[in-house]
Amino acid sequence: MVANLDQQRITVIGAGVSGVALALLAKTLGARVFLSEKKTTIPDDSLSQLEKHQISFESGGHSAKAWDTDLVVISSGISPKSEAVIYAGERSLPVVGEIDFVVPYLK
Repeated sequence: MVANLDQQRITVIGAGVSGVALALLAKTLGARVFLSEKKTTIPDDSLSQLEKHQISFESGGHSAKAWDTDLVVISSGISPKSEAVIYAGERSLPVVGEIDFVVPYLK
């Protein structure tokens, strides 16, 4: 059985294929999801998925909204040594990688 995230605020860092998939999973599990991308553009297919599922997002850097969260999930393309991960750690925000986030929901 898949656990419900009970309206937890989750920020996903990275808007590539895996980042969008993480955002969709978190939304399906009941989280309030925000996706933040450092690059100034988000691929069109990712944009359409985020808009279709009403997931809030930003591009061009990580604003204060990205850090107003209960959990930061980093997509597979984001280094654990990235500025975003370091910044989250300095704010004592829990940070998990893609695999650690997904594994508990696999059957």
